[in-house]
Amino acid sequence: MDERECRKRIKDDPLVERLFLGEGPVYHESNWPLVDATGAILGHGEIAVAALWDGKQVRGFVSADSLLGHAPITAPLQELLVLFSSSIGHLVALQLAQEEARTTAEFHRRVLQGLQAAVVVHAADTRIVMSNQMAADLLGVGEEEMAGKRAPDPAWDFVDEDGTPMVQRDYPVNAVLRTRNRVTDLLVGIKHHGPDQTVWVVVNAFPLLSPDSTVEKVVVTFTDVSARRRMEEERRELETQILQAQKLESLGALAGGIAHDFNNLLVGILGNADLALDLLPADHRGQTHLAKIKEAATHASDLANQMLAYSGKGRFIVEPVSINAVVDDMAMLLRSSVAKNVSLAFDLADDLPLVDADELQIRQLIMNLITNASDAIGKAAGAVTVRTTVADVSDGGDKGVPPATEIPPGACVSVTVVDDGCGMDETTKRRLFEPFFTTQSAGRGLGMAAVLGIVRGHHAAIQVESKPGVGTTVTVLLPVSACPPSSVSVYQTSAPGTAEPVARGGTVLVIDDERSMHFVASELLRKHGFVPLMAANGKEGIELFNKHAEEIVTVFLDLTMPDMNGHRVFDELRRRDPAVRVILCSGYSEREASRDFSDSCLAGFLKKPFKGKDFVAKLS
Repeated sequence: MDERECRKRIKDDPLVERLFLGEGPVYHESNWPLVDATGAILGHGEIAVAALWDGKQVRGFVSADSLLGHAPITAPLQELLVLFSSSIGHLVALQLAQEEARTTAEFHRRVLQGLQAAVVVHAADTRIVMSNQMAADLLGVGEEEMAGKRAPDPAWDFVDEDGTPMVQRDYPVNAVLRTRNRVTDLLVGIKHHGPDQTVWVVVNAFPLLSPDSTVEKVVVTFTDVSARRRMEEERRELETQILQAQKLESLGALAGGIAHDFNNLLVGILGNADLALDLLPADHRGQTHLAKIKEAATHASDLANQMLAYSGKGRFIVEPVSINAVVDDMAMLLRSSVAKNVSLAFDLADDLPLVDADELQIRQLIMNLITNASDAIGKAAGAVTVRTTVADVSDGGDKGVPPATEIPPGACVSVTVVDDGCGMDETTKRRLFEPFFTTQSAGRGLGMAAVLGIVRGHHAAIQVESKPGVGTTVTVLLPVSACPPSSVSVYQTSAPGTAEPVARGGTVLVIDDERSMHFVASELLRKHGFVPLMAANGKEGIELFNKHAEEIVTVFLDLTMPDMNGHRVFDELRRRDPAVRVILCSGYSEREASRDFSDSCLAGFLKKPFKGKDFVAKLS
């Protein structure tokens, strides 16, 4: 019986009371009534009772009795009874302690298994003495295999946050044993599932100290954060893409602004070169120098147009275009554009649908892709293939890099350029579309930037696949046109218009804030019999128009001017004279410059920089 039962019986049994209160190790009575199981008195005799004592408390009692006249309970027998009761008491205590230990262990096991974290308990020699199923799962072994393993175990490949193998002394268990300090929120990768299946966990560890402050055990907990880490990596990747898109957008705005201002400056260079060429005799030695100036300025204009294409503000005349017809028409030019060591092949799909596009821009896109592919091959022998086909975009969404473009679902025309050149690593791919970025020793780095601008301007998408030493595949996806194939138009170069200008003697008003434009326009107008009026801003232009409205036959109007832009000036001119003839001038493309004039009936558009004959032709 336990102590509580003993205390209960004290109230009813004086014999038990004497023993429990410590009146001796054994109680002996020589005239004690002896009863049977029914309570009937059998007679009187001797009885000896000893407590089952485990050294701390009474666990029960043991007794010996004898009827009078039978074997007496002698002193040696009483001593034997005490010895026997003590042994039984310790055995009972041991059994109870073992049962309590089993109960406690089961409780701890249930607690460990119920935790939402992996738990491993190590002994001072790093052996595992306790763990739960979650720990076994994270470490890639069965729970029964955990016991006895040491840290680090050859089966476990731990890596630091940067992916480098973890040094043995830095393992959480070893770090706690070495320093006796906690390890808190340590990010560790476990690569037991394979190099591409790293499990990421946050580790916390703390020591269990003995009374003399030595480490008896180390408790280590693991929390699986693989999903959270993937989400964080995806978030960082998304942030990188957004920042890249914002950077490219900012660079596009900068490139567009620079190109616009650059074109304004080129008006003066090209215009004055044309005027000087007309003034000098054909055999004058200055003709050669002026021609070189004009040639350089024309190349500079091409460079500015590349920048405008990147910014998405290049020249766009959208119409149904056959990509195959464009490639066929360019084939000879493309073959002459690649290096002699590069073979160029065409793989064009039959019955390719039309796309709505600006043909000149598509030509520039294809030329830039071919040139870039040829440069990637270098001096070694290589091949470039141009392939067209029909691709299906099932869900729209992000179809390009960077920035991704959302294109409508449905059929698209795919233009692919494949090369077997040097290929690109991830760093180069990320910078591929940056203006002025180039891996070539000679080059301006605007080719792929212009390609991206053309793609964005056509609401298309671009995909890039590349591996170092293997090559690069660039695919452009263009939405299919609703027009039938009979609407195809292939661009043909033609000379600028040479129609006769309006009657000489008319007055032409030029409203532009660029002084170089004033000088060139004045000279050209006077040369062809017109009276020039020059205004440096919108307010001045409106005042001149009010004074000379009867004589003015045409107004050349700049789009971007301080204080009062071209839109406001145009509205004021039309309010004063609804029939006024206005030709818009801008360094931007016609579509970009005139998009807000769709219902305003402009008389024409003049792209800066221009040739003198193109300027005069606009007066026709």
